Amino acid sequence: AIRGFDMMNYNPLYGWDDGTTERMIEWGTERNGIPTVCWHINVPKNFADYTLGDAVDWAECTYKPDETDFDTAQAVIEGTKENEYFKLAIADLAEQLLRVQEAGVPIIFRPLHEAEGNSNIDGSGSWFWWGQDGSAVYKELWKLTYKTLTEDYGLHNLIWEWNSYTYDTSTDWYPGDEYVDLVAYDKYNCTDWSTGSAVLVHNDSVIGGTFYSLVEQYGGKKILRALCLRMIENLRRGT
Repeated sequence: AIRGFDMMNYNPLYGWDDGTTERMIEWGTERNGIPTVCWHINVPKNFADYTLGDAVDWAECTYKPDETDFDTAQAVIEGTKENEYFKLAIADLAEQLLRVQEAGVPIIFRPLHEAEGNSNIDGSGSWFWWGQDGSAVYKELWKLTYKTLTEDYGLHNLIWEWNSYTYDTSTDWYPGDEYVDLVAYDKYNCTDWSTGSAVLVHNDSVIGGTFYSLVEQYGGKKILRALCLRMIENLRRGT
């Protein structure tokens, strides 16, 4: 019923139409399914020398914080180069999401995911550039994304899903009830939970304790959803 998609190839750098939008529309209109969408939005590795609007080969782009000089704190400040880049990225994304909306298909939208990474508030444990400057900046970036897509582009088919962890610090990353519809938790199905290591054995644990923890963390106000991610995600991160 629910199929995952990623909008990472619609971007101002090496962007190209890989058919994701058409597949989302087909899933919703012909198969009566629900698309869930994440957004591995890339930035140039060498952002200092990047000229807005220029094409950049994918090998020179990244979403990893230790591979770029992109300053996330600047992205939430109007008029900065980082802010202008982020707006260009949102524009490319919105163009595709509007096509899905016009087709009458709702989306579970999961942008800026897994921001915290390992337990922290200052961004030191983040896996992605959107979390590298800490929870306060991240929340502003989420709100900027939310307001731009809903208010400026008029998107109303998005069910906003925010990715949580169950650390004591995780609620510090929460953007707020008015900006979140669903709270999600990523369950790596090929992980040995006792060691955190990737294994070649499917993990069928229902992680009930995790769900109860999330219910308590967010006051029972939000629907919870677990995303079961495959081995390839672990391999991608080299963990």
